[in-house]
Amino acid sequence: MSVFRIEKNTNNKDKYDKQESSLIKALIDRKFINKDNFDIPKYQRLLEEILNEYDYYDVTRVCNYIMEKWEDNNGLDENGDLITNKFSYFKISLINNLEKINNIIKLDY
Repeated sequence: MSVFRIEKNTNNKDKYDKQESSLIKALIDRKFINKDNFDIPKYQRLLEEILNEYDYYDVTRVCNYIMEKWEDNNGLDENGDLITNKFSYFKISLINNLEKINNIIKLDY
């Protein structure tokens, strides 16, 4: 007779896995990456690290923004040059935009 043991998840890893998976799925669905892309594990690791630091809602907003800009610019940078390293473009854009929207604006009155 086998015994199944149910353990309570105490580190929220499942929560992050589901969020990360939905973001990867969105990248594939929007054709930012191909489902056969060898870089998918790099995207997964990046998103896992990012989700440990930033809110899922913010990460989703920024990912959508990056994908929209990619589509609008047909894979070209601001100088009109073809972006050859899509992962680096995504990583830098993700980090820069998350830092921008999470900056606290100090107002002196």
